Amino acid sequence: MMTSLILRGCSNMSEFHLDKLLTPHLRVLDLSYTPINSLPPSFSHLQNLYLLSLRGCSQLETTLSPSPTSSNNSDKQTSPLAHLENIQVLDMNGVPLLELTQQDGSNKSNLHYLDLSGSKFTTLPSEFFCEMSSLEDLIFGNCTNLIELPPSMAQLSNLLVLHVEGTQITSFPGQIFQKMQILHTLKLISNILLMSLPVSLSEAKGLKELHI
Repeated sequence: MMTSLILRGCSNMSEFHLDKLLTPHLRVLDLSYTPINSLPPSFSHLQNLYLLSLRGCSQLETTLSPSPTSSNNSDKQTSPLAHLENIQVLDMNGVPLLELTQQDGSNKSNLHYLDLSGSKFTTLPSEFFCEMSSLEDLIFGNCTNLIELPPSMAQLSNLLVLHVEGTQITSFPGQIFQKMQILHTLKLISNILLMSLPVSLSEAKGLKELHI
């Protein structure tokens, strides 16, 4: 029974029948630095996946699988990421995603680590983080198109590390830090349009490192 699949750096993914390899037994899946441009529908089988690395998948611009039906049903597509209900580590550093949907953020109550560095979206759905109550590390590094953070970030009461770097944001949601009592590292480097920090930052009583 295979529980880990490591295809890191494989340049010819056509040699692997990925749909047949993605089974409910998988706990670790590493597709980093591969030329995939979409997530296969068989991601719906990965309910027990613990770690998913898509780091450096520079051709992956969407999380939606290719629709097997007509384009008329495109609005009804379910994101493959929506099925990863036991995922704890999700590394998408260097993935130029143009959009993340609310479905991508659903069923993530066990997620501890999320790296979205290098994404190309401008914003996220307002309730994107509502089902991420266990999140401890959230990384937005070099998200050069990001102009706004969703208000649901204010619900991340278990957050320890937050990086928001190289973005175009001008401000934070007013109460974003109110529940982040145990946040200890905050990096806000190279946000050249950021004019001020919210008063709620004073509520982050555990803050030990602030990089601006």
